[in-house]
Amino acid sequence: MSPQFAASLLLPSIPVAVTVEFDLPTGTTVASSWSSVRTRTGQHYRVTPASFNGDIRPGQEEDIGFNAAGAGPPLNLTVR
Repeated sequence: MSPQFAASLLLPSIPVAVTVEFDLPTGTTVASSWSSVRTRTGQHYRVTPASFNGDIRPGQEEDIGFNAAGAGPPLNLTVR
C-alpha cells in the first residue's frame, strides 16, 4: 500500500487570490481535491480556490486542499 496524505490550507479573508504550487516526486499523485481548481504539468501542481470561494469576505475563511498517495510529500511548496 502506498503512503497517503492530505494537505489543507485555511485561507483567511484577504483581498487577493491565492495560488499554491508544488512538485510531487515521481510516483506520487493527487487523487482528489476540494474547494479548489487543480492543474498539473508533469509532476508540478497548481491549486487555486474554486470560483465559489475565490472572493473571501472579511471575517470569513475558506479551506482548500488535496489528497495524495505515493512515494513522498510535496516539494518546492509556494503560496502566493
